Amino acid sequence: MPQKTPALDDNDFDRLRHELEVKKLEFEKEKEVNRVKIESEKLLQAQKDTKTRLISSLLVTIVVTVGLTLFGRYYEHRMSIEAEKSRKAEMTIQLINAREKANNDLRANMFKTLVDFYQKDPNKMSSVLLLELVGLNFKDTVLLKPVFEKLYQDETSSDDQKKALRSASRKIVNDQLVAIGQARDGEVCRMTLKLGDTKSAWCFPPLFVTLIEANEESIKLRTNSTEGFINDVESTEGGGEFDVNYFDMPMIDYTVSSTGNENVWRYSIVLERSSIEGATIAIAVLPQESYSAQMPFRFDEMMSDYINPKDQGD
Repeated sequence: MPQKTPALDDNDFDRLRHELEVKKLEFEKEKEVNRVKIESEKLLQAQKDTKTRLISSLLVTIVVTVGLTLFGRYYEHRMSIEAEKSRKAEMTIQLINAREKANNDLRANMFKTLVDFYQKDPNKMSSVLLLELVGLNFKDTVLLKPVFEKLYQDETSSDDQKKALRSASRKIVNDQLVAIGQARDGEVCRMTLKLGDTKSAWCFPPLFVTLIEANEESIKLRTNSTEGFINDVESTEGGGEFDVNYFDMPMIDYTVSSTGNENVWRYSIVLERSSIEGATIAIAVLPQESYSAQMPFRFDEMMSDYINPKDQGD
């Protein structure tokens, strides 16, 4: 038989009500504690977020400030470099113009003096003296070889006059060789060749020279240079042939050749001694940075370098 549930009296109801009230208070208290805890966590997170945003903003400000400062200094540095380049270019042009004007004025006065001197006694010996003086004072300006050759080959020229022409030419050539050898990047070397010999000079290794003809007054050479290009071979077969005599002036009678690696060489071969058996020649390699009146394009190249400078490490 089912058991009967005992009846609850008023005391039991009061006790249960009290227990419920207590549990309700505990629940409300726990709920309030959780709410406070959640609010505290939210507040802490908000503080962290605020601090993070503040630090981020500060870092961004520092980075931007430092970046702008560095960029400003770099820009000022580049501008100062460009200004210095422009100043150097302007100074160089002024110096070159001043030098050329002074040289031209001096040469004009000297040339007039020499011509006036020659007109007082126009004979062949005074012509030789005039040529010598012009060659020594206008070494990179006046092409004298045709005049020397014309006087030397003139049937009316005596042996003494021819000897004087050779002597004057030798003085001019030696003066130019010394000037080339003393210049930066300038080189001068000599070598002796017998008929049929092929050699390369130490001062200009890419160039090979063969002596194919020789007499007392001139020689014929063949090199491994063809149409302005030096072939990378140790043979001169198929190369260019040309005559050399005692009146070739290294600063004027030079050859321009390339070795194929963008290097352009200006060199001259002059005759020092010659016989039917062989000859001694001098090879002069002209300086790379030369700006004579015979090479106006070198001035144009210099101006191009200043206007469009190659990038270089600062």
